[in-house]
Amino acid sequence: MRCGACTNNAVLLNPAYCKSHFVKYFEDKVFDTIKRFRMITPSDRVCVAVSGGKDSLSVLYLVKKFLDAKKGGGSVVALAINEGIEGYRQKTLDDLKLFCSQQKIELRLLSYKEEFGTTLDYLVQQKKIAGKPCGACGTFRRSLLNRGSKGFDKLVTGHNMDDEVQAIMMNIFRHHLELALRSGPKTPQNPAGLFVQRVKPLYFCSEKEVRLYAHLQGFLTTFTECPNAAVSFRASVRDFINEYEAKCPGTKSMIVQWFLDTIGKDSSKKRSVISSVCLACGEPAVGTRCGSCTIVEQLRA
Repeated sequence: MRCGACTNNAVLLNPAYCKSHFVKYFEDKVFDTIKRFRMITPSDRVCVAVSGGKDSLSVLYLVKKFLDAKKGGGSVVALAINEGIEGYRQKTLDDLKLFCSQQKIELRLLSYKEEFGTTLDYLVQQKKIAGKPCGACGTFRRSLLNRGSKGFDKLVTGHNMDDEVQAIMMNIFRHHLELALRSGPKTPQNPAGLFVQRVKPLYFCSEKEVRLYAHLQGFLTTFTECPNAAVSFRASVRDFINEYEAKCPGTKSMIVQWFLDTIGKDSSKKRSVISSVCLACGEPAVGTRCGSCTIVEQLRA
């Protein structure tokens, strides 16, 4: 099939674009999202959460490109988390270190071992966590992202449209209205200053589009999936949604639009604000202990 904008062969069928026109289409979509939701200003100091995968490398590159074009004094720093998963994380970190070196981006690393005295592998192998490992891993990761992004104006994550659709459906299935209200292209600013505002420039980009963009730009050298992902609730929801999308194309984008038009509309006014801190570490907490410290205390018991 020919590109819809020129006579070259298309690399994507919907929309039908050749390599150069697809890259422009994708970058314009990301930059328009940043502008539409006022995610980043030219003077912002931006921390980008990165793993070394297609989403984080793409959003890191594009945020830097956006700020470089604005010339407003803004800067970008990459923040990676090492969970301690043998045979998985080191591969993506190697790709990430090379990428940041080539792009001249500062890379900061935090690890579960150094911050919490354990690794995810140890928790799983010793059966120190109840249920599936993704819950504890997510708690630790969110804590370290919050700690590592202190002093920045924005924390960028590489969540794409597929990720957001999965999160929306997971919250519906589990009746987690409060978590749903925290979703969306960006979080509201925390009046207590306990959280750096999080933004998602890839919010309207499908996983397929992100994968193609990363491939065409030469960002990816290896691909690995977390060995714990297959047993997660998210994986089940992902497979269900992908199956329905195959039968009814456009379902994912309609779910996202429904969320923005209903639950997400003016939801910042409805969200409860976390204003207390953990007595053990000083990080944000709903009660007297944050989730990370609660897990660590359980390990020591």
